[in-house]
Amino acid sequence: MLLHAGTNDICQRRGVASTVNGISGIIDVLRTVNPRIRILLAELINSSNCPPRPVNARLPALVADKNRPESPIALADQFSGFDPATMTYDGDASSCSRRLAHGGPVV
Repeated sequence: MLLHAGTNDICQRRGVASTVNGISGIIDVLRTVNPRIRILLAELINSSNCPPRPVNARLPALVADKNRPESPIALADQFSGFDPATMTYDGDASSCSRRLAHGGPVV
């Protein structure tokens, strides 16, 4: 499953640690429902109003901590190259799909 979470927290000026802890909690809940779930954790997309870099910088460590053989997690770079002025939700989804189809992480 593709998990894209944390944007609202950043836009509402919640702290980075709180946002990352919230994402970690979502992963825990998902694993409670399905212990073998495969997760593609999306970096937050670029936004002029809600800068995602501090959260995105912490996601690789979260992925490393939460990765399990029976329930793998991979990080999806949806930040690089995303322009909120010109790209739409459909463009974002298509971009992610292309990355996965052409050798990106498939979990």
